[in-house]
Amino acid sequence: MILQTLENIIQQCKKGRNKAQNELYQRFATPMFRLCFRYLENEEEAEEVLVNGFLKVFQNLNRFDYQHEAGFIAWVKKIMCNETLMFIRKNKKIYWEDIEERVELESDEDTLQHLLAEDIYKLILELPLGYRTVFNLYVIEGYNHKEIGEKLNISSNTSKTQLKKARDFLKKKLSENEMEYETARHR
Repeated sequence: MILQTLENIIQQCKKGRNKAQNELYQRFATPMFRLCFRYLENEEEAEEVLVNGFLKVFQNLNRFDYQHEAGFIAWVKKIMCNETLMFIRKNKKIYWEDIEERVELESDEDTLQHLLAEDIYKLILELPLGYRTVFNLYVIEGYNHKEIGEKLNISSNTSKTQLKKARDFLKKKLSENEMEYETARHR
């Protein structure tokens, strides 16, 4: 029997059907792994967080009221994000640069628009862990600085500082890559 709709798969998972759980895992493992890996430094850590996250998904699935696919995906992403942050807090030493002055953030969206998603993903993985964590939470997950501060137990100004430093780091990498591209093109 092939389970076709996400709603049907979820209903079967709630009944404890292993085949449905496997299908749900297979459907979402890759994008959720990429979410975890965006924050972490290696594949083994991301895999560990992914497995723990899916355990939480399956343990709490009976409390989830399916409305539509986007709502389910957002719920799973939130679980994976929280699992990743718990892993980071438990296992990583992050130096947070705490600057209490107001940090103004300029919009860098035009700079990133011409890049492919995979290029951006690779650049994000080069960010130091503290910068990467705040960047992911703010830019990709959509949290504001107050929420990030609460999640990471830092001030909102520290979150802003980390985001600015992440953007500066990415700008530098982008200009280096552009120079390499221009040099290679003119050879």
